[in-house]
Amino acid sequence: MHLEAADMCENQLICPATIKSIHGRLINVNFDGWDEEYDELYDIDSHDILPVGWCEFYGYKLQKPKT
Repeated sequence: MHLEAADMCENQLICPATIKSIHGRLINVNFDGWDEEYDELYDIDSHDILPVGWCEFYGYKLQKPKT
């Protein structure tokens, strides 16, 4: 499942991401194009995970995936 997620270290960066796994209330998120070492865990109610299209709708810059 795809989504947009704010980087926990640099909250102003919102990147395209993919849910890799779900563990109870936690989701393991991989930022598209980034190595697994940058994966982050988010609570399902976190305000840092957003639906696809959120940045476009609100005019916020979506970071491009690393290639």
